[in-house]
Amino acid sequence: MAKVLIVEDDRVIAEGMARHLSSAGFDPVVVGRGEQGLARLRFERPDVVVLDLMLPERDGWSVIEEARSEGIATPIVVVSARGTEHDRVHALEIGADDYLVFVDGESAELTPTEFRLLYQLALERGRVVTRDELLQKIWGRREAHRDRTVDVFVRRLRDKIDRRATRHTFIQTRYGVGYRLEPVAKVGGDVS
Repeated sequence: MAKVLIVEDDRVIAEGMARHLSSAGFDPVVVGRGEQGLARLRFERPDVVVLDLMLPERDGWSVIEEARSEGIATPIVVVSARGTEHDRVHALEIGADDYLVFVDGESAELTPTEFRLLYQLALERGRVVTRDELLQKIWGRREAHRDRTVDVFVRRLRDKIDRRATRHTFIQTRYGVGYRLEPVAKVGGDVS
C-alpha cells in the first residue's frame, strides 16, 4: 500500500484528502506544519507527498527546496488554492513534480477511481500510458478486447477537470494508444 504524506494545515481539507486517499487504497499520513512534514519526509520516506504551500512557520516552498537540497527525490505534488502562474512555475522550478489547484476555485470532487486514474497519469506525466496499462494498474484486469472502461473514466475526468479549466486541458489522447497528463493551452486562452 503506497504511503502518502499530506502536509496541510487546514484540518477539513487534510481530512477530506486522507479520506479520499484511504478509499482509493492509499495509506495517508497527515501533518499540519512544514517542519513536521519535512521530518516525516526525511525519516519515513513516503511514496509521494501532497503539499500545501501556505503553511505555518516553514512554508511549502521551503519544504520543497530543503528536501531537494538534501537529495530527497520523493515525488511532491503541490495542492494549493494559490493558483497564480508565478506560484505554479516557481514550485515546479524548485523541484515540485506537479501542481494541482482546485479547478477554477471549485473542488473537482473526484471519485476514488477517478482520483486513482489521475494519480496514475500523474506518476507517468508526459508519457503516453496505454489503455491496457491503465486497465491493469487501476482495475486489475488484463487486456479485454473492446473494453471501454478506461475511456469512460477518462471522459468523466475531462468533464470534471478539462472542461472547467479556463486556460489548459490536462488529459491528452494519443489515438489508438492511450492517454497522457500534460497541460496544453486551450485555443483562445480563456475559453471554458
